[in-house]
Amino acid sequence: TIVDLRSYDAHLNRDLGPDTEALWNGNYPYILSREHRAMANHECLVSYNGRGTTIQSRRTKAKVVRNAQGKHELHVNPIKLKAGELEVTLQSVFTFPGDGTILIERRILDLSDPGARVIVTEFQRGCWGTTIYPEDMRGIEFELTDRNGSIREFLSYAYRSRSREIEDPLYVKAIVPQVKTQVQLIAVDKADTGGFGEGHLFYPYFDLRMSKTIGKGEAFRTCLKIGKA
Repeated sequence: TIVDLRSYDAHLNRDLGPDTEALWNGNYPYILSREHRAMANHECLVSYNGRGTTIQSRRTKAKVVRNAQGKHELHVNPIKLKAGELEVTLQSVFTFPGDGTILIERRILDLSDPGARVIVTEFQRGCWGTTIYPEDMRGIEFELTDRNGSIREFLSYAYRSRSREIEDPLYVKAIVPQVKTQVQLIAVDKADTGGFGEGHLFYPYFDLRMSKTIGKGEAFRTCLKIGKA
């Protein structure tokens, strides 16, 4: 999982000091922060026959290596998950090209039923802020498009728990103008479905998601891109 995400371009137009409205809070803004907002994180969900599990509570080890192109990769040791009666062995690999993107690969190494196929969902629950307290999410814009560019969905955050989903997505994006940042989840491999959702007043988050059905020995690759809005 990714538990903290902040854009280098992000900033707040905020003066500090006793003669301003913001007396002390000059903290750098975040898009994800498990420390400040416990539900904000980027993770993977594995589902089978309507039963699913996430990887966020599973501890393991990892190592950093350089690939053939000289880019850093984080290879996370495989973990075992239970999706209903199915045992799934999953490995995660993160590649950091150094251009504001993170390439994420989820590999299914083994299944207790070798012929089974599972739904792998790359999922981000985001927000923005500088403290533990929720900020106003109004003004956040969503964009979702398919690979042909023939289907495009747009939505402005309004605390109404709405969501959109399409088949064969290319990317889903959240633009957070409060911190001049946009975060985008791109389907590197062909995805089955993709979508976004807004929260409500007592659950002030947004979510971005991509899903693909795969089997043993297969992988699902997405790209997380963060930049200036």
